[in-house]
Amino acid sequence: MNQQVEQVNFKELASFLASMNQLPQHHVGYCGSKAAEILSTLEEDFSPTDFVVQYGQGEIIGALGFEVDMERKEIELWGPFVQAPNWEEIADQLWHQRVSLLSGTETYTCWSFYNEQNSTAITWMKQKQATFTGRACILQVTSNSCKRYGIGVEQLQRDNEAAFIALHDELFPNTYYSGREIVERLNEEQVVYVVKEAKEMVGYVYVEGQKAFKEGSIEFIGVKENARKKGYGKRLLSQAVHFLFEAIGVEDITLCVDTDQQAAINLYKSIGFTEKHTLEAYKLAVTARKER
Repeated sequence: MNQQVEQVNFKELASFLASMNQLPQHHVGYCGSKAAEILSTLEEDFSPTDFVVQYGQGEIIGALGFEVDMERKEIELWGPFVQAPNWEEIADQLWHQRVSLLSGTETYTCWSFYNEQNSTAITWMKQKQATFTGRACILQVTSNSCKRYGIGVEQLQRDNEAAFIALHDELFPNTYYSGREIVERLNEEQVVYVVKEAKEMVGYVYVEGQKAFKEGSIEFIGVKENARKKGYGKRLLSQAVHFLFEAIGVEDITLCVDTDQQAAINLYKSIGFTEKHTLEAYKLAVTARKER
C-alpha cells in the first residue's frame, strides 16, 4: 500500500472523521459524529495546519489534529483516527509530524478523551506515559423523553452577571471556561438560566446550541451546597433542555458528567437522560520540537 502523510481539505477530512467517530472502537470525545457539524467546527476553530493526515490508495486512512490554546499552553487531541492494520505505526507517524509543527520550544499539556471501547488509542496513550485523569459518561435525552419542571427559573440579566461569575467560579474552579468567559460567550444560542432563593442566586445552568445544525449541549449546571435537595437542579435542567428543543430545534441533547458524580447522573436520568458512552481522560506533557 502506498502511504503518504500530507495535509487535506476540511470537507474530505470531516467526512472521514464522521465515519470513524460513529464507531465506539474509534470514538474520540472531542469530535462530533456528523460531517456537517465537524466541518463547521474545523472551519471555525482550526487552520489547515492543525491536522495531519495519511493517505493509502488515494483515500484517507489516518488523521490527527491538535486544537491548541496558545495562552494556556494546552492541546485537545483529535485522534489518532486510523483505519488500517498498522494502526500504531500510522498513529506514531502522524503524532511525530504534528508535534514537529508546534511553534517554539514550550511544553504543552495535551488532553485526550477516548471512548472506553477505543482500547487501541487508550493503550497507545498509556505507552506514552500519559496520566489517567478520570472517567466520564455521555448522557443523552430526546424531546419525547423529558418533562417540564422550569417554574421559577429566569434567564441571566446583565445586573446579575457579577453574581453569576462568582457562583460559577466557586462551583467550578479551574475548569475550561471561567465565569467571565461564559458571560463573554452569551448570545441567542448560548444562554445562562439562574434560580434564586430569597433574592440570592443559588444555582444556574449554561447551555449552548447551534440552530444551523439543530444541536446543543449543557456545559455547566450547579447549585450552591446549602440550597441543594430542593429541586433547583431539576428545574434548571428542565429549562435548559426545553430551551434547546424549542429555541434551537435540537433533536437530542448530550452532556458529559464525571462518573463519580452519581448524584448528578441520577438527576439527569430522572428527567429522561440515558447513558450513551463512557469515556476516559488522559493528559500528557508535550514539548514542541522540530523533526530532524
